[in-house]
Amino acid sequence: MTSFQIREKFLRFFQNENHKWLPSSSLIPQNDPTLLFVNAGMNQFKNIFLGLESPKDLNVTTIQKCLRAGGKHNDIENVGETPWHHTFFEMMGNFSFGDYFKKRAIELAWRFLVTELHFSEDHLWVSVFEEDEETYELWKNHIHIPEYKILRLGKKSNFWQMGDTGPCGPCSEIHYYNGKEKKPNPEDLIEIWNLVFMEFYDTETQERKPLPKPCVDTGMGLERLTCLVQKTKSNYNTDSFKEIIQSLEEHSPYQYNFLEHQLKEEQMAFRVIADHSRALSFLISDGVIPGSDGSNYVLRRIMRRALYYNQKLNPKVNLLEKATEKTIELMSSVYPYLKKERSLILSLIDEETHRFSKSLEIGRKKLKEKIKSSPNSFIDFKTAWDLYSTYGFPIDLTRLIVKENHCQIIDEKTFEKEKSLLEKNQKPSLGLEKNHLESLMKNFNPTLTHQETSFTGYEKDQAESSILFLFQEEESFSEVKKIEKNKMGWLVTEKTCFYPEGGGPIGDRGLLKTDTGEAEILDTLKKNKIIFHKIKVLEGTLNQNSSCKLIVNSEFRSLISTSHSATHLLHSSLRKLLGNTVRQAGSLVEPGYLRFDFTQAQPLTEKQLEILEKDICEKIQNKEEVSFKFLPYKQALQEGALSLRGENYDHEVRVIQIGKNTSKELCGGIHVKNLQEIKDFKIIMETGVQSGVRRILACTSSISEKWEEDLKNQVVELAQDLNFSKETLNQKENPFFQWEKEQNQKMDHLKKQIVNLQFINLKPNSSILSVKNSKSLAYPKVEHARRSILTKFNLELRKYLGISIPKKMESHNPFLDWAEKKQNQLETLQKQFDNVQSFFSKTKDLLKQSKPFKKGEIQGHLLIVNLPLKDRKLLAEIADQLKTKMSSGVIVAIGEDLKSHPIIVTVTKNLQKDISAGEFLKNELAPFLKGKGGGQNHFAQGSFSDKSQLSKLETFLLQSLKKS
Repeated sequence: MTSFQIREKFLRFFQNENHKWLPSSSLIPQNDPTLLFVNAGMNQFKNIFLGLESPKDLNVTTIQKCLRAGGKHNDIENVGETPWHHTFFEMMGNFSFGDYFKKRAIELAWRFLVTELHFSEDHLWVSVFEEDEETYELWKNHIHIPEYKILRLGKKSNFWQMGDTGPCGPCSEIHYYNGKEKKPNPEDLIEIWNLVFMEFYDTETQERKPLPKPCVDTGMGLERLTCLVQKTKSNYNTDSFKEIIQSLEEHSPYQYNFLEHQLKEEQMAFRVIADHSRALSFLISDGVIPGSDGSNYVLRRIMRRALYYNQKLNPKVNLLEKATEKTIELMSSVYPYLKKERSLILSLIDEETHRFSKSLEIGRKKLKEKIKSSPNSFIDFKTAWDLYSTYGFPIDLTRLIVKENHCQIIDEKTFEKEKSLLEKNQKPSLGLEKNHLESLMKNFNPTLTHQETSFTGYEKDQAESSILFLFQEEESFSEVKKIEKNKMGWLVTEKTCFYPEGGGPIGDRGLLKTDTGEAEILDTLKKNKIIFHKIKVLEGTLNQNSSCKLIVNSEFRSLISTSHSATHLLHSSLRKLLGNTVRQAGSLVEPGYLRFDFTQAQPLTEKQLEILEKDICEKIQNKEEVSFKFLPYKQALQEGALSLRGENYDHEVRVIQIGKNTSKELCGGIHVKNLQEIKDFKIIMETGVQSGVRRILACTSSISEKWEEDLKNQVVELAQDLNFSKETLNQKENPFFQWEKEQNQKMDHLKKQIVNLQFINLKPNSSILSVKNSKSLAYPKVEHARRSILTKFNLELRKYLGISIPKKMESHNPFLDWAEKKQNQLETLQKQFDNVQSFFSKTKDLLKQSKPFKKGEIQGHLLIVNLPLKDRKLLAEIADQLKTKMSSGVIVAIGEDLKSHPIIVTVTKNLQKDISAGEFLKNELAPFLKGKGGGQNHFAQGSFSDKSQLSKLETFLLQSLKKS
């Protein structure tokens, strides 16, 4: 019996027993900050168990995708070493929400194993919670299990709790035992199925109360069950993994040897790559992209661990890619979207392979050097962190290499704790409002009569309601009866027309009025189906339980809706242009602006951006209608509606359709009724976000026209500042590049003149402005038909100067700063030229001022030059020029700045064995002037602040040089 047949048997069995089959939720939990990944079958029903949602079906069955590779549940380092552990696995389960309980749950489990899968009762044992007499009696007297095969176990293994508070209850596990002992060793028992009976609720006061409707939650790992059914010694010998491993054998000099049960290093490598190919395939298909934090970081850890083992089997072939191709081929019959995401999955593997291969050898070498030099064979946090932050080495990969070299490493808990502290200091926190809402929720217990806010805002922007809850920020978000004028807080109403932030659009803004006061609604957020309004009281007092009128800022909402509908257009046009493998990877919708992230390895060309913008603008001009309807989730997908991978949807969903064939997506947000309301659409910029993800910023409506007008005005303002004629801005070539080129040429020539000044004859106060043979500079071209010439000049300048394209209007023209800085540089250089020219005119023959010295058998001259020059590079070039005119000697060039004065020391080639410029500066010159510095034998540089000793410097240095 194959794993696919077992899967079908399980689902069919429970469907025949009046259980509703529900598809697996995403691996990424929705609205659950306590979990990084879904790690158990019950995760998608957590709010039902907590009493926050009512079940649509009392009895359900699922086969849930699970991942245990990060957060509290992490099996990644056990993968490969044991026959059972995996990062990705499938959990089969049946659930009852207040319908049947212990007796029927036990009956169903036993019947499925014995009658459907034909397990011998002789090999089946059970365990119960030691205080659960009811379950013990059911197994003994109802199923007729011999008493010696019913194990009474303690709270640690057979009592389930969701947390310190919440639903909890005893467990009963079914085990497989192939031996004949009546008292087997616990490690010889293989757990098959865990039946959790949720019948209590732990309160904050540590009371344990009975639940009004007890629930059943069961879980059975498909991979382990398949292993027992197929009677193999390891999960990796089953059909779930065997074909994947065989595909690797075709490209490796090693063979896995399925009959060998003593694990070898090569076998472990086969296992790791096979397991990790499954995990990464499902993570990417659920919207996760390799990155540096959260779920993205875990995906990167998984990929890089697999790539490390790839090196052991065959470093010349990307075995991870081969394994993933086979995984997609095998699993697409159950999860069809894997095939749709195939190109994205493989492209991310390829990109991550290139990224990691560059740093793998360097990091491995540094780690081995550290291991070799470590006196106690221990790798500390700093080493592990440096490898992680600099070379991308996850902690488990560092531990793996350390283990192979028989060394010890800091434990992962300490590493993750230190890592979190460092990253917390390095990265900005979540949005302030979201942090506030999380704090607020800790003190918020919704009543049984209000567990969901009624939203009325699709058709209306005003509503009559009543204030149910008030929270004041100044009092740690505790619930209050009233909030007074000028105070900030949050409130919940019975119903609202304010749309909460979610799926891209930010929350509505507006006003709330009561008979006793008025408040501005600053933001709207949603948590557990309850809508919260962030407020500031403008007048009077807001009171709990008072009637109120809610008024949405219609202009604000209108701009949000234009950007939101434009986001759907952009998504549709991207898929039309680049193919249906393009997937949304995040979005933000603000008034008149949008940010859209999408999966794509390569940057879009200017031509592609032009096509995108033109396609969207044509649809706007065609005035296509925007409509919506509510449908069952499955029906919506069957009708071609696009859903976002990684999102969990309700049974009934809202479908937004634009035109007849333009776009059809599942979406709960506010949209325009006709595309003509968008008015205009302009792409601001396209850029990379992370590996495999690109980002487009765009603006809509009146903001588009204003944005482009601002760009034009900046160019005109710059032209006026530089005294350009009007005709200059009408030419095809960007005139500002020519202006900058002229400034650079003038400065380059002045620098050359300063360096060579003492050796050429110049007329007093001459300024060289014409330059010959100057190098041509390469400037970026922004060829874009949709841009006016002035906008084009603006974008070219920004690209060249590294100035980001403004998402919103800038309060100051950044080009004026650039031009002023360039002009100041030229003026400063001209002043330096004049000062140095004046210096050399007074010192006609500088070399004759050098003083001879003798050091043992060698002879030379010391020349100290005190120049009115702060540019260290110019100072060094003058010192080098002087050195070329001196056959044997030491040059000390001292500059002049406001606080710290530069020093340059150069030594002619013949003296460098006996006199090192670096040692001379470090040990003699710098200490005398109370400065610092160092360098090599031929050249050194440093600085000092006190010039009081300069008059004595020459005497001191001559004495130092004469020392033998």
